[in-house]
Amino acid sequence: MRIVIFKKMIKYDKGDFPVYSTKLQTKDGQELFCKVRFTSSAEDPKKCDFPLAIEVKKADANLAVRAVDVTDPETGLSHMVDDRTLWVSKWDKSVIPFEDHSLDEIDWED
Repeated sequence: MRIVIFKKMIKYDKGDFPVYSTKLQTKDGQELFCKVRFTSSAEDPKKCDFPLAIEVKKADANLAVRAVDVTDPETGLSHMVDDRTLWVSKWDKSVIPFEDHSLDEIDWED
């Protein structure tokens, strides 16, 4: 399966930490946003250019889902959400590079 990985750097006291994310599509067309983590046996993608398109076999990935209680800071109301993490143990860089088409439908002139 070809997936596109995005990277966001989070600042902590001990330095910057990369957080990877992607979206997966279920068989019924629903989009699932999830974090991506790489096991110790997987190649570290830190030195790659992002967004990064990769190929992952189903046998080399696992989707972990846990329920998390989230509180809305404006209303103070809490509700449960699914926190998803795609664990990848082996991947290859896709021969089809990522192309950004997010502005294709926008009337944009330079």
